[in-house]
Amino acid sequence: MKKRRERYYSNHEEVRRKKREYERKRRQDPEVRARINANRRARRKRKKAEKELLINMESGGKK
Repeated sequence: MKKRRERYYSNHEEVRRKKREYERKRRQDPEVRARINANRRARRKRKKAEKELLINMESGGKK
């Protein structure tokens, strides 16, 4: 049982390393980078809108 667990974990590390390398290579792809950046911009925009809404609600409640 212990041997199997050790084998699994050593293999697991290998798999994680390969996945990290794959993701790194994938991020170099211009289309993928564009999508990542677009998502980042959209997330920032949503956060800003949410903040504005909160500020407006607070000031609206005080009037």
